[in-house]
Amino acid sequence: MNAPAPRQVWYALPVLERGGAERVVANLARRMPALGWTPAVCALERENAPVGKELAAAGVEVFGLRRHRRNTLACARDLAERLALRQPEVVHAHLFHANLAARLAARMLKGRAGAYRPRILSTVHVQERRFRPWQFALDRATARWCEKEVCVGPSVERFQRAKTGLPAGFFRVIENGIDLARYPARTPSLRLAARARLDLDDATWLVLAIGRLDPQKDHAALLEAWRRAAPANAELWIAGEGPERARLEARLPPYARLIGFREDVPDLLAACDLFVQPSAWEGQPLTVLEAMAMGCPILASRIPAHEDLLSDGKTGVLVPPGDPGLWSQALTAWLSREADRAALGSAAWAEAHLRFSADRMAREHAALYEECLGKDEVRSMKYEV
Repeated sequence: MNAPAPRQVWYALPVLERGGAERVVANLARRMPALGWTPAVCALERENAPVGKELAAAGVEVFGLRRHRRNTLACARDLAERLALRQPEVVHAHLFHANLAARLAARMLKGRAGAYRPRILSTVHVQERRFRPWQFALDRATARWCEKEVCVGPSVERFQRAKTGLPAGFFRVIENGIDLARYPARTPSLRLAARARLDLDDATWLVLAIGRLDPQKDHAALLEAWRRAAPANAELWIAGEGPERARLEARLPPYARLIGFREDVPDLLAACDLFVQPSAWEGQPLTVLEAMAMGCPILASRIPAHEDLLSDGKTGVLVPPGDPGLWSQALTAWLSREADRAALGSAAWAEAHLRFSADRMAREHAALYEECLGKDEVRSMKYEV
């Protein structure tokens, strides 16, 4: 007997620039063929952005609708036309604009003759703390055209359920995963080699933050904490780009640097003595998972997303967000506690390798796709709006 043909899963994203959601989709797309699925990745905007190019080079089908992500109805119409032509079994959208476009495309298909009805899933990657009430209202209004809403962490699920009023059964928590092979456990020789490549001497303490230069990440509070702490023989490096660059550059204290977007994140993590994540809010940040996977000691803001990941005092240290005074104290204290930093890093490494592999994430998603296909017909719950 011939083996059944692999089924198709299409991933939809607003853009394919470098970001956390895009990296999650890339990890899923690369792993789906081994799990019996043929993936394709759709950008509402252009397909030839950096993550799109990387996926295409890896043999994944990538295409773009070449619409502006906020042109929701046009995106939905174009997506519906492509779905009707190719008929993938599952469409898994990520981030608000793609989530909405995919659901509306399903609604458009429902009005056509024929039996084709794709299973639509959405993923929420962040606890949106900005004033965006329409996003939650639209999530609720379009939920009838979606099988499940995946949340990347338990606190994201609680937040989204509270904001939308949708029933618990609509949500599924699947935690993020990373390619653990890219992040070997730190050893003295690995640290020295990484520092040599970064032109950093062995005697200088390196405190590292990685993330988009955006108010959400609250690098301004971190820089003020660094100014107050003024640790001797230490440097603070912040990797990333974003709209806050000029503002942050204007207030850089001594021995603090903005080092821009970097491809050598494993080297940076191997070289650092302390990883810091001062965000005001998050979903489930991949940078923290990466720091854990390399055994870095971590100081992170005490927010729900970080509480999902880190056990305070065991796998990391949680500091109240937005308080430069407390962050200054924490930086000073933990830079002087080498043995305790090593213990934190070892515990974080063990936790990451137990929980956060991309292979585990892909298996859980594939199982969810199978579950959705096992239903007799597309979910048609009617929520009051």
